[in-house]
Amino acid sequence: MIRRRRLALRMTVAASVWSLGLLLGALLLPAFNDQTVSSSSGLSLRTATFVQVNGLWVLIPVALPIVVSVVVAVAIRQKRLTGPRWADLLGWLVVGVLTVFTLVTIPTIGALMIPVMVLLALALRVAPGPWAERPGRRSREQGDARGADDGRDARAQA
Repeated sequence: MIRRRRLALRMTVAASVWSLGLLLGALLLPAFNDQTVSSSSGLSLRTATFVQVNGLWVLIPVALPIVVSVVVAVAIRQKRLTGPRWADLLGWLVVGVLTVFTLVTIPTIGALMIPVMVLLALALRVAPGPWAERPGRRSREQGDARGADDGRDARAQA
């Protein structure tokens, strides 16, 4: 139970870090090259980031994986505390939206979102349910209780 919870946490953190890297990459990394040739200055090379070429509106789709990662983290936490009812539904719904968005935008930035989508889906899958005792302990305690009752019944009948 604890291993599965830690694994789900690690996958969610990895997806969040990847998403943050996407956002920072769109803001800071040169993605486009431009060259101009003029008779006075010769050849001039210029680089531009994804945001500089496409405008600030591009931050909305680039930030979507971060938002989905946060929603999935909250859903996993609520699943642990209250049970899998609405938390599972919400988590799978936002991962589904991210999947559709990734497939639609695969020629541009969607290919870079595939790891986020896969990590979040796996995190939802392995995340344990509400707090419960370990199954081994519960069955041992129930076995002890049954054994004690059976012993009393056997003594009473004799």
